[in-house]
Amino acid sequence: MKKINLLHLSTILLAVSIFLGACSIAKKANSSAQTVTPTNTFPAPTNTPTVLASDTPTISPVATTPISIIQVTNIQDKAHYISETYPDGSNVDTGASFDKTWRLQNAGTTTWTTDYAIAYITSSPSNEKLGSPDTIRLSQAVKPGESIDITVKLTAPQTTGSYKVTWRFLNPQGQIVSVDGYDLWALINVGNVQAISSSGGSISQSVTASGVRIDLTNITYDKPLSIWSEGLINSPDSFYSTSGVIFEYCIDFPDLTSWSPQSITLTMNGQSTNGDYRFKDIKDPATFTNSYRCFVSAFTNTIPAGENFSFSIGLIGKDGMLDEDCPAAQQVLITQYPDLKFTCRPLDGGALYTLTKQPNGMSDQEADRIIADAIQKNIYGNWSFNITR
Repeated sequence: MKKINLLHLSTILLAVSIFLGACSIAKKANSSAQTVTPTNTFPAPTNTPTVLASDTPTISPVATTPISIIQVTNIQDKAHYISETYPDGSNVDTGASFDKTWRLQNAGTTTWTTDYAIAYITSSPSNEKLGSPDTIRLSQAVKPGESIDITVKLTAPQTTGSYKVTWRFLNPQGQIVSVDGYDLWALINVGNVQAISSSGGSISQSVTASGVRIDLTNITYDKPLSIWSEGLINSPDSFYSTSGVIFEYCIDFPDLTSWSPQSITLTMNGQSTNGDYRFKDIKDPATFTNSYRCFVSAFTNTIPAGENFSFSIGLIGKDGMLDEDCPAAQQVLITQYPDLKFTCRPLDGGALYTLTKQPNGMSDQEADRIIADAIQKNIYGNWSFNITR
């Protein structure tokens, strides 16, 4: 719940919507129409947080207007994570209000003033911020070596499921303040989310969100991950020699578009690991001719007997892009965002589009996410399976 590796966050709001290996998405154009290539986000494993002690007074930060984020980490500004409330996977009742608090120590050489802030950067599903303001500034100065409790007041949605919101710690210049090299996040389960009991083998569990059903069909523990090179369960190749856990699942997609699962994660004991996917059987013609398609995702995690963990898919989107996808997205967005303007570019040019204008108050990151979602037809759902081995 607390951290995302900053090494992969240069374009965090695009990362969840761009399939691995897809073409680059352009950033906002200036007079030279500059474009950049986004990267994918891979949440790093984190330690299980401890309950906050009472010796450090709780600070009530002030919610203010957003500040610009500069994708540069200030090496003099450093923060050390101490503890948090509502660790990953905490259950919260529907509609309930709760306070998410991190205790951070100033591990740098500069004093944090009231112009330092944590800023909202992304959420899954993308339209659910849990009521978080865009920016929360500190209400008290923090000298090097001192600690502070930073609290965000949140509200759980009325719909059950898993939700994740991520914030970034910034200095007054908008530069990143590294929290042990990571960002901060809240990951909660809303409602009475029941765990599946599985010691391995075939299971039958389905989750439907945003009109799309995902069926979890099999879990295999402690199996060599040799399947990974060809995407086949019985592949003789040994792309990985290590063992891990393998999930088999099928998705009932809306149509015959080349959809793929994305933002695939395994969460256990407060640690989140990002995963990939392969087709369950690429030799089966139905894999490419039916809207109901089956996949395999593998992780190198060892899961002990009796352990609780969750397997989740954050969104589905198109696998690959065509030249006509960008113009089609322009037609879709023109009625919703008439002041959002971007120029489509040929795929062989490296970047798919150049952002030229956005509505007042819309950040570059938000504009890029909206365009990328339209181009790839992204569907956010947060399909989550809670499992006990």
